[in-house]
Amino acid sequence: LDKTCEPWSMNEYLRTLNVDPLAIQAHEKGEKEQDTFHTIELDRHKVKIIKRSRVNNDLVVELVLGQEKVELLPPGERPK
Repeated sequence: LDKTCEPWSMNEYLRTLNVDPLAIQAHEKGEKEQDTFHTIELDRHKVKIIKRSRVNNDLVVELVLGQEKVELLPPGERPK
């Protein structure tokens, strides 16, 4: 997210993903207070993404290339 270009917002993107409106408000508040940083490590077999934010400090996701990974999240067991 390029915050040098006004107006910046991920609101429409998050709404497209059916993110709860309360979670969107929390995200926007958090982005105003502290930036979120992603570190992406990629090799021939996998990708590792590390997210550092006001809420999630060092959230790590590792994915094997070519393999689908589906997680069910509350509420409603929505697929991620």
